[in-house]
Amino acid sequence: MSVRHLPLRKTHDNDGSGFTRIPEPTDRGGAPSGSLIFTWNDREKNYSVTAFGEIFASRHSINGTLEKTESQMAGYINTLREAWLKFIEFENPSGNPKRPSYTFSDKCDLSSDADREHMRSMGKRLCYRGYRLFDQVFSRDGDRLQEIRERLEAAHRKGPCILTFQSDDLFVPWSMLYVPLDPETNMEGEEFAWSMHEFLGYRHWIEHQFRANTGKTEIRVNGGLHVGLNADTRIDDHRQTGQKLVASLKRQLTEATPHITFRYKRPKLATDLSQPDFSDQLMCFCCHAKVSGTPSGPHLGEPSIELSDIDDPIYTGDFEAWLANRKLPNTIVFIDACQAGQLNSTFYRSFSVVLLEKGANCLIGPQVDLPIPFACEYTKRFFDEFLIPGTRIGDLVRELTQYFAEDHHNPLGLIFSLYRGLDTRLVSGDGNS
Repeated sequence: MSVRHLPLRKTHDNDGSGFTRIPEPTDRGGAPSGSLIFTWNDREKNYSVTAFGEIFASRHSINGTLEKTESQMAGYINTLREAWLKFIEFENPSGNPKRPSYTFSDKCDLSSDADREHMRSMGKRLCYRGYRLFDQVFSRDGDRLQEIRERLEAAHRKGPCILTFQSDDLFVPWSMLYVPLDPETNMEGEEFAWSMHEFLGYRHWIEHQFRANTGKTEIRVNGGLHVGLNADTRIDDHRQTGQKLVASLKRQLTEATPHITFRYKRPKLATDLSQPDFSDQLMCFCCHAKVSGTPSGPHLGEPSIELSDIDDPIYTGDFEAWLANRKLPNTIVFIDACQAGQLNSTFYRSFSVVLLEKGANCLIGPQVDLPIPFACEYTKRFFDEFLIPGTRIGDLVRELTQYFAEDHHNPLGLIFSLYRGLDTRLVSGDGNS
């Protein structure tokens, strides 16, 4: 089921700000698929890479080796995230120095002439770092990995694909990778004109899978979806924008279902998650989070989230304890919290990976800090569409990325990662989508 039919617009030359009006197909029908599996080899200190599917045009899988260590890959991934954090934290050069404003964070719509001018240079950095990480993941260390790379690049340039990346060891922000459609593109040159259409997350349907797969794509709704809203109400005290993320989401979910539980403090979440009859089909987190931090303020401790309790964070280990010897009931997890799409930090696993290991159907969360104005718009549109039975999450994540790029010239849809859930959708009690 297609989520949003983007209107066909007249194509115009790329003005350098990255937002050409070139419509992409919204229907997956006929799109070729491909799967890539990355497995860490502790003995050899490298990754085995296995590729199979239509886009690799081989009767058998193609096996290669990524000759990079875990620490090397973590460094490359953090470099890409840092580029996006600098984009989000870019101060308006014409703003008040005593009260700085942030060009790409203080509003959702970035289509003004001034914003487009800044986007020309800032967008190039995002593309360059996205391509550098692609180059490092699919390095030319060996003939077989080179073959995998060449076939993936060819499929990317030909048209939209369905891509599944599987790994319990390597968590790359796949949607943020960038590959020019013209193989002769010089990304180092001043004349380079970047395009949103060349990001993997804009062009393709993407999910990250794991060895353990729930195998379930339907969430059956009988008399209303069972929802848990776990929030820090202090988020709505955001003075600079005045937008109310928690209040808006609460209103939207309350209108959609009578079965909603509000958890604003740690004890309530701890009590409910510890119960054997925990029944959330959808868990929404709308709160603060600490995972890896920022280049100027790295977080070296255990990842955590914080609800409305002051100075009472919830750590990864708390989720492990509350869910000990139990599984979630095929729950969809949606997290509006900075960096919650990261599954590990420098030294620790994150709370997100625990929820996935404990049986979450899928998880959607941002790789980097999440500006409130964008979070408000993204969250509203996500649930406007997803709460309609039959809407597949994989379609929705891709089409929201395209929507914000096309209608608002905002690339931040790319920061959301989807772990499992490409085909997850709600189904009414009678079995109809």
